[in-house]
Amino acid sequence: MVKVLTIVCCLLVLTGCSANSSQATANAIFHVQITATGSDQGGEFCNNFSLSNAQVETFFKKSRELTYQQLHNEFDYLPCFVKGTLQRNQQQCDFTLRAGATAELVCNDNTQYFYGCTTCDNLFVAK
Repeated sequence: MVKVLTIVCCLLVLTGCSANSSQATANAIFHVQITATGSDQGGEFCNNFSLSNAQVETFFKKSRELTYQQLHNEFDYLPCFVKGTLQRNQQQCDFTLRAGATAELVCNDNTQYFYGCTTCDNLFVAK
């Protein structure tokens, strides 16, 4: 009986891991290409803000998907941004990633996604 329970528990753990793995793969970000760097009005201090394609990929790996309300309530809005294109879940998307560690995606089916990162401060250090 103990062997059966051990096997069942192991299978449940393995099944949970593969489900999480497929979810992570489904929302993976690929083919990042930055097309613009800039700021909104009042962002004169953004002159030195820039990110590389690799830094944008790192942001998306470390960030979590948010609702608009979470984005608004939990993160600061900063006028500095980089814009570009990427592929998410087999879709082509345009992104705007802001210095406040937030991003917005608009994909080719007009679906909008919001991301925020609480562990990405090292990506936004002035150079």
